[in-house]
Amino acid sequence: MNKQSKWELTPQKYMNKAEFDHLRKMTEALATLDLAKGRSTWVKAWMMIDLVTQTGMRVMELTRVKVSDLYFNRDPHIFVIGKKKKGTEERKTREVSVGTALIKHLKSYIQYSGLKEDDYLLQSSRGGQFTTMGLQLIFKRACKEAGLPSHYSIHAARHSFGTLLYAKYKDLRMVQKQLGHANIQTSTIYTDVPKDTIVDAMNGMFPENGEEE
Repeated sequence: MNKQSKWELTPQKYMNKAEFDHLRKMTEALATLDLAKGRSTWVKAWMMIDLVTQTGMRVMELTRVKVSDLYFNRDPHIFVIGKKKKGTEERKTREVSVGTALIKHLKSYIQYSGLKEDDYLLQSSRGGQFTTMGLQLIFKRACKEAGLPSHYSIHAARHSFGTLLYAKYKDLRMVQKQLGHANIQTSTIYTDVPKDTIVDAMNGMFPENGEEE
C-alpha cells in the first residue's frame, strides 16, 4: 500500500473567506459593545483573533508574545518564539510581518489595557501568561457566537490565513516566511485548496467595481 505523500488541507480544516470575515467582524462588534460597557472580555478576544487572522501565528506563539516583542518602526514585525529545535531545549525564533491595520489595533489595545514592556500581550484573568487551551476556549466561544462549526480551532484560522495569502500572491516563499515553515514543501498544502475557495478569496479581496483601492 502506498503511503500518502503529504498531509492534505481539506475544507474541514480551514474557514472559507466568508466565514473568516464574519468571525472577524462579529468579534469586533462584540468588542465595541464591551468597550461601551467598560468590559474587556471581547476586547481581548478581538485582539487575539485579529492577531491570528492577520499574521497566521500558531496558538503556542500567541501565548508567548510580550509587548517588548512588537516592533512598529521600520520593518514592522512581531518577534516570535516558536517550537523547540529538534533534539534540544532551544526554541526557534522568527519575525512575523504586520500591516498598518494590525499595528493600529495593537497600539490602541496596549494603551487601553495599560500594558508595560515586559507584560504578555494577551494576559489571563490573573494577569499572567495564557495557556494554549485558554486561548482555544476563547476562540471556540467566538466561533459559537458567529454560528461557525464547532470543529474550528485557532489552527484553522492559521490555515485560512495561509490559504488567502497564497491565493492572492501565489508566492510560496512569502507563505513559508510568514507562517514559519522550516521546509517550503509544507507550504505547498495551500496550493491544493479547491478552486472555488480561491475564487471566493479573489472576490472578497478586490472591489466589485474594479476600481483601485
